[in-house]
Amino acid sequence: MSGLPISPKLVSLGPNVCQFICYLNVILNLSFEKTRGLIKDLADIEVSDGEISNVLAKQSKLLLPHYYQLLDNIRAGPASHYDETSWQVQKEEQGRFAWVMTGTKSQETIFRLG
Repeated sequence: MSGLPISPKLVSLGPNVCQFICYLNVILNLSFEKTRGLIKDLADIEVSDGEISNVLAKQSKLLLPHYYQLLDNIRAGPASHYDETSWQVQKEEQGRFAWVMTGTKSQETIFRLG
């Protein structure tokens, strides 16, 4: 308890924490709960589900131009290959697909999971 009211402070996560959140969520496929727990255990930083969502949204905007460049590079080749699987990516109604798009002359590949 505090004798004086503590004013809320605006906090900004650093770029390393934001990258780590993306790594945990996207590469390691951890849930928000496990991401929160690991960041709390390793760095003693408490993040909310909303903040994790905001970090992922900001990082996706940074990566979007690279995605479109990759898409253009694949489409610019002499041919491209598309494949879709019926593998159930999620249990929910939205996003039950996984597909790949790759060029025939390069190793550039896009994987999309719904």
